[in-house]
Amino acid sequence: MGSILQEILLVQSLRKNIRDPKVPSAILKSIETIHHCIHSETYQQGWKPVEWRGSHSGRAANGASRPRTANRDHPPNHPSNQNHQSNHQSNQNHQSNHQSNHQPFANRQRNHVVQEPNHASNQPTFQKSAWHDHSDGFRAPHQKYVSKFKKSSEKVEDTILNTILLGKLNKFSAPNYNEIKEFITHIIDSGQTDMIKCFMKLVFEKAASEEVFCPLYARLLSELSTQYPVLLTEMANLYSQYMEIFEEVSESGVETYNELCKRNVEKKYRRGYSQFLAELIKHNVIDQETFMKIICKIIRQIELNLCNKESIKLNEEFADCFMKIMKAIRAETADAEETIHEPIKNIRSILKNEVANRIKPLSVSTPEFVGLSNKARFTFLDIYESIQQF
Repeated sequence: MGSILQEILLVQSLRKNIRDPKVPSAILKSIETIHHCIHSETYQQGWKPVEWRGSHSGRAANGASRPRTANRDHPPNHPSNQNHQSNHQSNQNHQSNHQSNHQPFANRQRNHVVQEPNHASNQPTFQKSAWHDHSDGFRAPHQKYVSKFKKSSEKVEDTILNTILLGKLNKFSAPNYNEIKEFITHIIDSGQTDMIKCFMKLVFEKAASEEVFCPLYARLLSELSTQYPVLLTEMANLYSQYMEIFEEVSESGVETYNELCKRNVEKKYRRGYSQFLAELIKHNVIDQETFMKIICKIIRQIELNLCNKESIKLNEEFADCFMKIMKAIRAETADAEETIHEPIKNIRSILKNEVANRIKPLSVSTPEFVGLSNKARFTFLDIYESIQQF
């Protein structure tokens, strides 16, 4: 009998310690303010009752909103929240039937509910809320709030690889050229095909979008391709893909809106890619035949749109592409002329003997050529005069 009495006294003392914890006065004041808002149902400091969807009555909805208000202000492990839990143990027993099925945290008390004594019997039971509790104590949004545009099938490894390579290429410049080159060399030495493809794709995209760094990217590929011939194979695949950006397709011929958006993005690469190819031919990375195919394709697109008034901007763009190629393959000084290697000399000869005759009509004002503006015409005149100097 004495032992039972001692146990009762021990339990009472423990309850007293739990019910009367040492809580800072600022926290107690905040708790009292929240309780006052809940009981009075008045708007105060941004708190207000919310009508939840699916509630059976306005009173039940307000009752549902008050537990959310209390839970939002006090995290599950906060000392003041533990004091709240001890005062409503009967409510905790009711909630234990609806706890999450996460086994590692099955004993954790979460989402404590504050209820008024007078309306305890009217509280609706929620089988599943709009927000799902996770085992880490935080709430994650319902699946319908997750972005539909996120690629869930994308591999994490691919994302990491793309981020690392892109981060290095974003810092690529003349001062840290050797450092970036050494980093890329380690990637190629690993022998992973996916990594090499990712690197080559990023280099082409960066060079096409950042014309200022085209000479550096061309130099990098030139030096790496001499050590790793596998890069030449990957570059050949990228050439065929980038050739398509010089083919103008009418909007009526595009099947879907996504394809149209893709074509518009690719058009931005025309000027940069033209200069990049010219830099590659200077470093003897691509062959003469591939380079001449691109020049002929540009001229062919211009000839097809000479009589189309709506193609004025398009022809100006192609003229700029051709001019960037000419600037890259012509020597600025007499000393530079002596260092020109054989492929560029052959290209110059072809331009002078075969291409110049197709460019000359574009430099002359012709009434029928309504798709050719004065800007494009003067650009072709500069190109024609440069070819004659070869």
